[in-house]
Parts: sequence; structure tokens; C-alpha cells
Amino acid sequence: MLEPPLHCMPEEGLPSPLSSPGISGRPVQKKGCVAPAFLLGIATLNNGDHSQTILQAIRQNMATIVTDISSNTLFTVLFLLPLIYLIAKQFKALYSSRFAPLPPGPYSWPILGNALQIGNSPHITLANLAKTYGPLFSLRLGSQLVIVAASQEAATEILKTQDRFLSGRFVPDVIPAKWLKLENLSLGWIGEVNNEFKFLRTVCQSKLFSNKALLSQSCLREKKAADTVRFIRTMEGKVLKIKEVAFAAVFSMLTNILISSDLISMEQESVEGEMTEIIRNIFEVGAAPNISDLFPILAPFDLQNLRKKSKELYLRFSTMFEAIIEERRERKMSSDNASSKEDFLETLISNGSSNEHINVLLLELLVAGSDTSTSAIEWAMAELLRNPQCMNKAQAELATEINQDLIQESDLPRLKFLHACLKESMRLHPPGPLLLPHLSLIVTFNLQNLQKKSKELYMKRRATFVAILKEWRERKVSDDNASRQEDFLDTVISNDSTDENITLLLQLLRAGTDASKSAIEWS
Repeated sequence: MLEPPLHCMPEEGLPSPLSSPGISGRPVQKKGCVAPAFLLGIATLNNGDHSQTILQAIRQNMATIVTDISSNTLFTVLFLLPLIYLIAKQFKALYSSRFAPLPPGPYSWPILGNALQIGNSPHITLANLAKTYGPLFSLRLGSQLVIVAASQEAATEILKTQDRFLSGRFVPDVIPAKWLKLENLSLGWIGEVNNEFKFLRTVCQSKLFSNKALLSQSCLREKKAADTVRFIRTMEGKVLKIKEVAFAAVFSMLTNILISSDLISMEQESVEGEMTEIIRNIFEVGAAPNISDLFPILAPFDLQNLRKKSKELYLRFSTMFEAIIEERRERKMSSDNASSKEDFLETLISNGSSNEHINVLLLELLVAGSDTSTSAIEWAMAELLRNPQCMNKAQAELATEINQDLIQESDLPRLKFLHACLKESMRLHPPGPLLLPHLSLIVTFNLQNLQKKSKELYMKRRATFVAILKEWRERKVSDDNASRQEDFLDTVISNDSTDENITLLLQLLRAGTDASKSAIEWS
């Protein structure tokens, strides 16, 4: 009769009692346990078939166990190595930043840093953090250390005083220029200033943004404005999306300036909105939080499939230009070269740029120019509808100053209140609340005018953001979110200059193009 389960006596399972010297079974008061004396007894049994079978089975099982343990250990080590590397790198960065002369900032958690504090509206979050930590503060987004500038003085220090050292860009993983290895040939995402970038900036300045170029484009802008008004009149009594109409007008104007061709029609775009959808998706993919940017070591895996989506959108976008580029190349090689237009595309082809390089540049210019101008127009219309008094005042100004049916560009200097409405709308709703992130090499900031204590900041390979939402709303009024068109009535309206703060925050200086004048004209 066996003992109860909690009283383990393995000797009773043998055919005869163990008689070997030094072997004694001792019950173990735990269920499922094997007495050590029993295992020792098997090892000291006389040689026999039964004993050899048991010993052979034990050896095989032990070998299997050792093999399984080795495989599991190897898998565990391979799995933990990247994690240990990330943790060690994070702690090293935290240790070094603790003793580095960095700007103040909120406490950053290990590994994630301040990524969870940013939220869905990073420009508003950064503006609120600036109220607590000052005009220049630091954040840690994953493994990236970020310096945020949120005042006119800090923006001037970054965009003017230190622009030579801060001219590079932090290129996100989803940007086509990065995975096409063209970041050093880009306009908006230039890795460092080189001769190719200087050439592109000169071309943009002469062909797009100079006073001479703006005057030569005035007829085209007036024609597109007239076509837009004419189309809106044909839609009387129907639902019309101002955003899609404004986008079609701006996009068509830009393609005429860049490649001397219309790619979309206003009627088709207002109904289908295919190009509007592509541009909007490009912005959404580019603005989405990407773990590959927070932790570059994970970039090859593309865990969120954002790079894959970006490639699909880029392919859809560039397909429209391939035939035009090839046709222009053939025309340049033929006898029709003398009759071809010397536009932006022609200049790039003459410089020997590849099709991929041209597509990337056109993508950057068209996406940046069309979406920002469309957003400015849409918000200006929305603010006028929200403020009937301002709408009535703007309509009265138009009735008084304009005699003909359509507004000409020569009439704009007399429309001071309408111009003030546009600037106030851009103050409340800046098309780009965060400028493109700069990447510093070695920079020393003298913040004597920015902080109470004089302090020098040494930054090495760190991303720097300029938050313009707080700067544009930093006015001494009772409510920063209120509409105050009167604040801009004293500003001068001309092609040569705009409001001082807006000019500073629109320009991209060495690492961009001076498009502020074109932005005002196109809007």
C-alpha cells in the first residue's frame, strides 16, 4: 500500500528493497519530488540489462536538456543584446546630459524620454512648455536630444547668428530624399551646405522668388485667380469645398511656373480630389510620430510601415512627371531646343540632374507651396466667417477701393484691412507651426538676453526646432487666440518686405529658399 501523495517514498516502486550500502530513501514532504537517494541508488546498481537501459535513457535525456538549455540561452542572449544596447545608450546619454550645459527642460523618462508628453498637438505642447522653462529648452525624444526655440530672440539666434552651424537638417526616415540617398541634393532636407545646394538655391532665387520673377509671374497669378472666380460662379447652388478649389488653383499655378504645364484641372480636382488626397497623405505620413526617428537603430525594420507608405505615395506622385521630363530631354536634344522655355525644369536638365533628383525637388516645392498656401487661404476664409464684423469691413473696403469686377495685383497696396486679415489669420493659424528641424554640428549659444543668468550652451549633433506658434501669438493682448486684425494695419504692404516677425519665421536662410514674398503673393 503506497503512502499518500504528499508522502513520497520512491523505494516502494522497485521490485525489491535496495540493499546497496550507503543508500537510504528518505520521504520528501512535497508533492512531485524524487528522493536524491533513489537517483544515487540507480547510479550504483550492478551492471545489468535493466540498469544499462535506465542509465542510457538518463544520459540521452540529460543531453537533450543541455541542448534545449543552450538553444534557449542563445535565443535569449540574441534577443536581449539590442535591448541592453538601447538601455546602455540611453543611460549614457542621460548621464552625459546631466553634466552638459543644456537648457532647462522637463524630466525625461528612461528610453522614451519626453515622447509621451508631446501629444497630438506638438506645437501647442511646446508653446505651453516654453511658458514654464523659458524661450529655449531641451527635450529628449527617445534617443534624440532636441533643443526648442520659442521666442523671437531665440529664433534670431538660431536662424541668423548661428545659421552657418545650424544650416543642416535632421532628415526623418520617411523623407524620399533619405532612402533615395539624395539628402545632400535636397532643398528642404539638406544634410549639409554644399556646392549643389548653393546652385539650387541660386536657381530658386532667380527663377522663383526674386522681384523680377515675381513680376513676371503676376499675369499667371491674375489668370488663375480669374479662372477660380469663374469656376466658383458656375457652382452656384452646389456644395463647394474651398480647400480643394484653392489647392487646384495654387497647384496649377506652381506647375506652370516650374514645368510650364497644367497637370490637373480645377473641375476634375474639385470633384475627385486625387492630387489633394496624395498631398494630404504625404503630409500625414511625414508628420506621424515615427519610432525609426526616435530610435535610429530600429529604422531598418520600418516597424510602422511609414517608409513603405511614403514610397508608394512618392511613386504615385513621380509617375506624373516622368513623361514630361523625358519629353523635355528629347526636345532639348532635338532641333526644337531653341523654342523651349527656360523654366525651372529646363535649368535642372541643363545642369545634368537625374530624373530622381528632379522628382524629389519638384515634390518638395509642390508639396510645400501648395499645402501651406491652401491652408492659409482656408483659415483666412474661416476666420472671416467667424467674425461677421471683419467680413463686412473687408467687403466695404473692396467696394470702396476696387472699381472693376476682379482684383488686380496693383490694387493690393490699397487693401490694407484685407492684408491685415491675412496676416492675423497666419498669426492664429501658422501653416507651419514648427519649422523644419535643424541639425547642429558644434554650436555655442550666448543666452545672456534670453535667461536671467548668462549661460553658454554647447550642442553637438542635436536637433533644433523653432516653434513659431508661440512667437506669432506673443502679443500683448488680452486673449492670444482672439482675432486682432487692427494690429497689422500699420504694416507696409509690398513685395520687398513683410512684417518683421513673419519674415524672420518664414525664411529658411542658408538651408532653404527665401519664399516669404512668394507666399504672400500666392495667398
